[in-house]
Amino acid sequence: MPSNINRIAFAIEYFKQNEGVYPNTLKELATNEDFGEEKKYLNAVLNDYGNVYYYQISSSGSSLKVVNSPSFFNSRKEMVKQFATGEALEHK
Repeated sequence: MPSNINRIAFAIEYFKQNEGVYPNTLKELATNEDFGEEKKYLNAVLNDYGNVYYYQISSSGSSLKVVNSPSFFNSRKEMVKQFATGEALEHK
């Protein structure tokens, strides 16, 4: 789970660096269109292996939450990670 959170955080910061604003939703990272040219900052890891990702913008950066759906073998798990503006770009 953490590696995908870091990957999504990097895509969010890269989007902000190129577009000047944070994306409104995670879906924008995969479907952003600019003058007819499609730009993809992130491939489809937004719903992988039963994980669901939530994103929130704050004045100091962003936070991501991943929720793993319960299954026969696993219980439900949640993880929240906060990123200061630009932090995710420094760790790539």
